[in-house]
Amino acid sequence: MQRVLFFVVQLLLSAVCFVGGVCCAQETDSLRAEHSLSEVEVVARSADAAYFSQGVPVQQVDADMIERLGLATLADAVKRLAGVQVHDYGGIGGLKTVSLRGFGAKHTAVSYDGVAVSDAQSGQVDIGRFPLDNVELLSLTVGQGNDIFQPARAFASAGVLAVSTHRPVASSVSAKVSAGTYGLLGGFLRGEQLWGGRWSCSGTFDWQRADGDYPFTLVNGNLSTREHRMNSDIRSIVADGNLWGDLGRAGNLSIKLHLYNSERGLPGSVRLYKNENYERLWDDDFFIQTKYELPIGDRLTVRGIAKYNYTYSRYFEKNDEYVLGCQEDKNTQHEYYTSLGVRYLLGYGFSIALTSDLSYTTLRNNYANSKQPRRLNSQTAFAVQYAGERLTATASLLNTFITDKVEHGSTPADKKRLSPALSVSWQPLSEIPVRLRASYKGGYRVPTFADLYYLRMGNTGLKPERAEQYNAGFTVAASSARSASIALSVDGYYNRVRDKIVALPTMYVWRMQNYGRVDIKGIDATLSVKYDFSKRVALLFDASYGYSHTVDLTDRTSKNYGHQIPYTPRNTMNVSLTMENHIVNISYMVTAVGKRYMLPQNTPENEVASYVEHSVSLNREFVLGEKSLLRLQGEVLNFTDENYEVIRYYPMPGRQWRVTASVIF
Repeated sequence: MQRVLFFVVQLLLSAVCFVGGVCCAQETDSLRAEHSLSEVEVVARSADAAYFSQGVPVQQVDADMIERLGLATLADAVKRLAGVQVHDYGGIGGLKTVSLRGFGAKHTAVSYDGVAVSDAQSGQVDIGRFPLDNVELLSLTVGQGNDIFQPARAFASAGVLAVSTHRPVASSVSAKVSAGTYGLLGGFLRGEQLWGGRWSCSGTFDWQRADGDYPFTLVNGNLSTREHRMNSDIRSIVADGNLWGDLGRAGNLSIKLHLYNSERGLPGSVRLYKNENYERLWDDDFFIQTKYELPIGDRLTVRGIAKYNYTYSRYFEKNDEYVLGCQEDKNTQHEYYTSLGVRYLLGYGFSIALTSDLSYTTLRNNYANSKQPRRLNSQTAFAVQYAGERLTATASLLNTFITDKVEHGSTPADKKRLSPALSVSWQPLSEIPVRLRASYKGGYRVPTFADLYYLRMGNTGLKPERAEQYNAGFTVAASSARSASIALSVDGYYNRVRDKIVALPTMYVWRMQNYGRVDIKGIDATLSVKYDFSKRVALLFDASYGYSHTVDLTDRTSKNYGHQIPYTPRNTMNVSLTMENHIVNISYMVTAVGKRYMLPQNTPENEVASYVEHSVSLNREFVLGEKSLLRLQGEVLNFTDENYEVIRYYPMPGRQWRVTASVIF
């Protein structure tokens, strides 16, 4: 790990020196003639003006970067971001959830085209279910961003992972097929149509299957054996339908339909002398959402959102430990969600926004004596902002009220809280593209249905988790008039979580309880460098680094006081280097993750080893006609065949290959 850190630090320093040298070289050349001085003036990049002025850390991965690096899944793209932990339970079909800066996955909101994806049962979203081929922009905001005109749900989480899908710019059809190791086969189809300049629609269909029976090395003391991961197959389909309408003075309308269906094997944790597992999971998810935005004059804008979401899951396990020899669980969720917001531009850079969200969620399952809970969730956010040329300041206040009803047993107390947020971004000197920022946000994570009601583990007396986020840092976004550009951000943060919800053993069973305080201190840094050698050759370098000191400060007398909490590495790093040219584009990627611990006590037997994963991607585009384009791509993932685990006893695949062919016409 130390060697990798040293290697990446060298790359970072080399890239900075390289760009500095380029800028200096250009300035030296410009001294030869006075009229060329203006060509090398370093200024903030206008394309990134909104990003540059943010009062909180915002990271983005766009469609160009996705193609350039040969990323295949949404989880692969999210892993490139600083301060992010993707908990991966192994294989193509394994559950993949996102945690930010030491917070649990339930503190991270995921939005899909501007509307939050929710799961009242578990409180976390499996990002592995969203295909990457239709993603136009992936954005991660930590804290409360500058956009004050968004649903109140977006104000309620420690961070928001926003997924924006492709919107038509011309009528076209595109198709993609892919194949890879361990029985991977996939296909993607998208059709887009424009009507009269004001209406457009699109439809996408994604299909994937894989066997997932990859080999891995099982270590038992001094004995190592070569095993195969079993029951790790998956079959999934995802379909999207979209309609956009420009109604002129009557506003803008968008409608989205989404369908997800999958069947997968759950390989479970690796156990000595028993590699078989007979767990299966079926998932069905359907939602329809619509947004309508109406500008009234030059200052007032009104927006309404409505969504209906249906989710069904079926879990089946064959095991002699059960009385009937098997166990089958069925869960069905219905959610009805609305959001109404208004924004008013006061003038002189000031604006205000008021948004109110209301949702009603039900959960039905086949458990004996199930509580069959229902939840009414009301959230209202008020925000005010000043946006000047060099100063941006944003303040917001979120009111949350949640009430539950159950058919059997005791009903938990209502939950209510006011959560403030404040952020400031300032550019001290207009001629120097450096911006300082600082922010604070209060968080409030309400227990999920599983926390409160799950079989004998649920505890209706749980308190919500209370979180606080502090951040301070700076950004640099600059470019030369000729060929070099650089974007750098560095942030230090301090987070604190109280009344953390965990599962603790009681007399005979595990039970959900409020236990503890977690303090989180860390640093996130990102660097992006681009240099164009010519119109056809360019070099791109991207890197992110995260350090997190996330410790349990609950009880000074406990053995794990001051220890790093489970599955939170101190160090994470991602580096990618791409050479674009007219022959073949080549990308090389490195992901390095430091050691973690599977249990609260940081002892050697609980340690999960660090790992470094190397991947390479090659792609080439061919023009087939005036409007047709063929793209071929090949990748080798983990080409050093690193044997590692993200979650203990859930081994990840070793060396893999994947080839894809896509066409647009």
